[in-house]
Amino acid sequence: MTRQGGRRKMITVAIVVRNGGKTISRTLDSIFSGQLRPDEVLIIDGLSEDNTLEVVKSYTLNYDNIRVIDNPQRKIAPGRNIAVKEAWGDVIAYTDADCVVDRKWLFNISKRFEEDPTLAGCGGRMLPLPPHNELEKFAGKVFLKEIMQYDNRLRYCSRLSVAGALITANSAYRRDVLLEVGGFDEWFGNYGEDIDLYWRLIKSGYKLLYDPDIVVYHRFPQTLGKFLKKHFGFGIASSKLTKKHLSRMCVDWMLYHKLFSDLWFLLSLRGSKDKVWGILQKCTHIMGKIYGSLRAGVVNL
Repeated sequence: MTRQGGRRKMITVAIVVRNGGKTISRTLDSIFSGQLRPDEVLIIDGLSEDNTLEVVKSYTLNYDNIRVIDNPQRKIAPGRNIAVKEAWGDVIAYTDADCVVDRKWLFNISKRFEEDPTLAGCGGRMLPLPPHNELEKFAGKVFLKEIMQYDNRLRYCSRLSVAGALITANSAYRRDVLLEVGGFDEWFGNYGEDIDLYWRLIKSGYKLLYDPDIVVYHRFPQTLGKFLKKHFGFGIASSKLTKKHLSRMCVDWMLYHKLFSDLWFLLSLRGSKDKVWGILQKCTHIMGKIYGSLRAGVVNL
């Protein structure tokens, strides 16, 4: 397979995975049943210890454009960079092994790059899959309402914000642009590498587009331990982003306002299970910010 010119840019779909055997088949099914099929699929495997590779191998019997590449560091940011190095595509579309892409996902991505050859990247919404339990439903609600805060407007991206940012569960970038900026910063490990890239591209003047019609559906944590671990990681990433991009003390007053509001409801005996989960989530996130601050040498609370 070689890179080629033409009207439609060649697209590589890249999935960075470790121990995703329970979910990756749904991801691959959704990709290959889409309105537009990828020219190439890269599975960047972080030395999985489950049946991930066996599941992927079963798909290679029917699709000859799947390649599996090892990610010896196991972390997400290095895995994304392996995709940048190895991809044949002009565009790399990233999603995750716990996502199901919309039928028009790749079609809409391709359309945006065809319409504007100067576009560096695009992405859209990550919506919850039907939840398996109440905690997963709550986790999805926190992600949508408190973190991403998606809107339905087609717009170019210009704000250094997490809300509405392009995240690598659902975004695509020109490969040449990723090479120009040095790819993903591997200091971020498993969290925040996508926001860092997004902010760097905005600061460097690249054109990025948010399209609400570019959609993937995501499986959120179903256990309290996994839910809190994720938000601890988000807290660490927040401190790293503060260190790299803001270089000053940062206090998220809205986070503390929401925390004290939840505590007030709980102490007033009006608290629900959601309030308890919300308190634990916010406290864990703050702990991650403090830990990340100590590691990064910054004040981010």
